[in-house]
Amino acid sequence: MKVFLIGATGLTGEAIVDQSLAQGHDITALVRDASTVSASHPHLHWVVGDILNTREVDAAMAGQDAVICSLGTGVTFKHVTLFPDGTRHLLDAMRRHAVRRIVCITGIGAGDSRGHGGFFYRALLDLTGITVGKIARADVAAFVLAQLTGDAFLRKTPLLKN
Repeated sequence: MKVFLIGATGLTGEAIVDQSLAQGHDITALVRDASTVSASHPHLHWVVGDILNTREVDAAMAGQDAVICSLGTGVTFKHVTLFPDGTRHLLDAMRRHAVRRIVCITGIGAGDSRGHGGFFYRALLDLTGITVGKIARADVAAFVLAQLTGDAFLRKTPLLKN
């Protein structure tokens, strides 16, 4: 499968790259800074660009079968529009190129978990029995890659927990 990956140079993104290549996928990874690229493989294609640039996202989307977005910004207290703006550019490019599958990784507070917990996640009001814990990045990557072909979580926002 040809997969367009956003966030390939982050820790989770690196795990996705490694497992994708092991599974035989062809990865096109959009990166802002070529100096952050460390992996090399015949089925890994690095494209320098910005998710906030419609033309660059559109050019990289051509010929793809699916999209994985593991975009992250690190800890910041500034108002960030990277996620909604970048996701809008991805979805627009997907429509133009008839790409029908996207898997997004977000932290708690997205989708159905919105409003559950503050910055330090001290209270999860409506998710009875769920506590914030750790999960291995390799496990997240395996789950994400399974979603490229599986439909069990299609159009859903699952919370991964170890």
